[in-house]
Amino acid sequence: TAHEIEPAVNGHFKRMSAEEMLLHVQMWVFPFLKELNGGASSFTRHMKNAVVIIPKPSLLVESIGMGDTRASLQRLTALMESGMEPLPILGMISRQFRLLAVVRDGLEQGGKTAEIMTMLKEFDKKVSRGRGNFYPPAVERLMRQARTWSRRKISRAFEKLAFTDALLKSSRIDKKLILEHLILQLA
Repeated sequence: TAHEIEPAVNGHFKRMSAEEMLLHVQMWVFPFLKELNGGASSFTRHMKNAVVIIPKPSLLVESIGMGDTRASLQRLTALMESGMEPLPILGMISRQFRLLAVVRDGLEQGGKTAEIMTMLKEFDKKVSRGRGNFYPPAVERLMRQARTWSRRKISRAFEKLAFTDALLKSSRIDKKLILEHLILQLA
């Protein structure tokens, strides 16, 4: 309904983060447009299975962190079709799990958003020379994800990531299949 897409129409859209905008378009605007001419129109029939996919690496790692297998596989396909190489994709997935491990530690220590943000910045200085951008909404998303990952589950993820790294570098198996297998194990 028009009420569902109101944030896009009434100026609220420009105040959303990029991730919020994409989610809003995927969840409300695009479905509204797909039904624009009614259920029986030719347009509606052709749009029936259409989805919005933007090849953005951060969306892939976020969907993996949230355990959304379908979205993760769709986003992997979009990234690979856009020309992104498998090893950088694996690197981003690995980084996401390192961040989840840091956040998980912070949560277990009773840390709040500000303390966990400090932990992430310190970690990032050691690992990436401080290039990460950690602001409260991003930290809160990581905190939501980390709550669904036990320390043991994160440890197993690191084992799967290491195995996948070795496969990508030494196997003749299709690289996309290797990454899809990883996502099926993680998400």
